Amino acid sequence: MSLNLSLLGSRVKKFRKRTRFTQEMLAELTNLSVQHIGNIEIGRKGSSVDALIRIADALNVTVDLLLLGNCDSEIITYVCEFAELLFNCNMDERDAILDTAIAVAEMLRSENYR
Repeated sequence: MSLNLSLLGSRVKKFRKRTRFTQEMLAELTNLSVQHIGNIEIGRKGSSVDALIRIADALNVTVDLLLLGNCDSEIITYVCEFAELLFNCNMDERDAILDTAIAVAEMLRSENYR
């Protein structure tokens, strides 16, 4: 499995914009160059694990959230989507979303639905 640099870059950019950081601000917080941040975001270059940790910390996300979806597995893509959905939710909202997802899954699996 190889790292999908384009996907990683788009996720870094999305979370950077979500935090309302410019590339310059992120570069300063991570002690990386603006050019390096730009190259990551457009998928031109990868980054060291240390730099990814610094980026994730600055963006207040986990490294796995930046890397999720880099596998070809379909289920991981869904896990990634749910992680993003739950990211800014409080515990009550997360519980409600989980309860709803469980109810929908049970309904879809039921004999009456088919």
